[in-house]
Amino acid sequence: MSNILIEKNILVAMGDSVRLATDVYRLEGSTPAPVLIARTPYNKEFAVGSSIFDIFRAVQDGYVVVIMVGPEARAATIKLVPRST
Repeated sequence: MSNILIEKNILVAMGDSVRLATDVYRLEGSTPAPVLIARTPYNKEFAVGSSIFDIFRAVQDGYVVVIMVGPEARAATIKLVPRST
């Protein structure tokens, strides 16, 4: 069984010059393969533990999986403020 290579937070430029943080999951040393792309307005890490889509199973079945976080998600700038009682 091949190892799964995970490349995190690759910035991919869109046509409007916005760069989207992207994670790529693929088999190490793999040849060109079909790609499954998921784009989420939420944190990319939520996709990894999803019960709807098993990223690691898809990679083991020969797909490259790309998870992109849309520009509407600002995970790095979210500030949690405690609610005053």
